[in-house]
Amino acid sequence: MQDVWILVRAAVNSLCPMALLFSMVEFKCKPRTAWGAFGGLSLFAVAANVGLYYLLGREAMMQLFAVVVAVPSLAALLLLTRDRLSQLLFSFFTAVNALYLASILGRLVTGMSEAPWLEALTRALFYGALICVFRRWLNKPYHFVAQNLRAGWRIIAPIPFLFFCMVMFLGLYPTVRTDNFPAVILLYGVLVLVYLVIYRVFRSTYELLMQRQEQQRLELQLAAQKQYYEAQLESQQAMRRLRHDFRTHVRVLSGLLAQQKNREAAEYLQQVSHYTDELDAAPWCSDPYLNAVLSSYAARFRQAQAAFECRLQIGSVQLPHVELCLILNNALENALEASLALPAAQRQVSVQMQVRQSQLLLRVRNRCGKVALEGEWPASTKPGPGHGCGLPTIGAAARRLQGAAVCEVKDGWFTLDVTAGLPLSGPASPPARSSPTF
Repeated sequence: MQDVWILVRAAVNSLCPMALLFSMVEFKCKPRTAWGAFGGLSLFAVAANVGLYYLLGREAMMQLFAVVVAVPSLAALLLLTRDRLSQLLFSFFTAVNALYLASILGRLVTGMSEAPWLEALTRALFYGALICVFRRWLNKPYHFVAQNLRAGWRIIAPIPFLFFCMVMFLGLYPTVRTDNFPAVILLYGVLVLVYLVIYRVFRSTYELLMQRQEQQRLELQLAAQKQYYEAQLESQQAMRRLRHDFRTHVRVLSGLLAQQKNREAAEYLQQVSHYTDELDAAPWCSDPYLNAVLSSYAARFRQAQAAFECRLQIGSVQLPHVELCLILNNALENALEASLALPAAQRQVSVQMQVRQSQLLLRVRNRCGKVALEGEWPASTKPGPGHGCGLPTIGAAARRLQGAAVCEVKDGWFTLDVTAGLPLSGPASPPARSSPTF
């Protein structure tokens, strides 16, 4: 019976760190796939521990535990997660160090008891409490900082790895040892202090990034209002000029018709009609801020001689205009910069937006030159601060809307797809406006 409880304790030691690790990383696959991998890795770890215990003994099982759990888990996570290698290693060795801390606390509580069932239960309770604390208070800040902190992981990643090496050296090699138990406890005291410092840094960074994003949203809202009112003012001024010139157009048409120059009159009328179409103030959609962004960039694309196509089919949905304007501003600004780097004949940009059930789907495509990906986003080719933040900002805004953003570079086209969750405020209607290619 004691062998069974030893294996149960080994199973706890295998499953708990992997559960914490899978909570810390961000997956690029579906949750079902990720947790399916978790189940497969758990079964492998348990089977490997059973085999090592009966073939090589308890001491060999304890010494090879890290290899049995580490190698398959890291190999699987490298394929399944978006995290950089340094960030993944930080998460992994943090989970392993937490396991050893739970083991030490379990030994202290049980008074160095040899009852494996009591120790297994104590470890499971400590580790379960640790996972609950992470998911309740640390999960959101950790993932937010991980998504926005582009540098620094290479500096902090070695910290949990070095502590892991020291604990292994003091407690398990060359044999399982208990004479260094006070030193291991002291070492973990230092580790807890180090993690408190890291937590404070993460928390401060999280609060700073949240403040910056809130400031960006407010600035965007003010900029969108300014764009909207400027567009309205420009349209009104243009219509006043058109009304002022109306008599002139009538006289010219009357003269051409009096001279029976019907073809010239038709051409002149077509030119006047085309001019009034350009001054059309009909909105792209019902949201004034989104309409201002689209109108502003449509004019900029026209000035850049870039073909611009916009197709909207959003019905009577109440749009989250602040976040959506943030996404569109960054996406269209990137598309404009990419277009200006190409010959005029190759400049093409398109925007598609539609609502399906309770999701808003947005696709922005543009012709582009050679684009190098750095992780999930293209690397910025411009030096200095402020560059290379547009696409991560889009991803963060999409996640705030319970959605996601992904990009693809293929055959000279850059495609950005954004999904956002939103409530429907009414039945779907025909497209708000669909513009031809300029």
